Amino acid sequence: RLGGADAAVATADAAVMSGWMMKKGKRRWFVLRGDLLTWFENDEHTALKNAKNHLQLGGCSVRDTGKKQLTLYTQEGKTYVFDITTMRDKDKWASALAAGI
Repeated sequence: RLGGADAAVATADAAVMSGWMMKKGKRRWFVLRGDLLTWFENDEHTALKNAKNHLQLGGCSVRDTGKKQLTLYTQEGKTYVFDITTMRDKDKWASALAAGI
């Protein structure tokens, strides 16, 4: 969950991009604010306190790993795979995530 400095920074930054992606077979609403990617169960309750989880993008790398798939790799060795509905949306997310890194 977000708290302290993370929440303060995230609320200060306007959303760069938001939209639906699949993570581990579950459809989630993602919001990118600066270098903070947060995800929610739906697009109706996107206050930071309702975030399902979040990821600081600093030090991450993003790769195009499939026709409609992006993978984020963290410095800690974690891997996040996102399935995206359209190629156009995948390209937008790839650019936005790369800019946030």
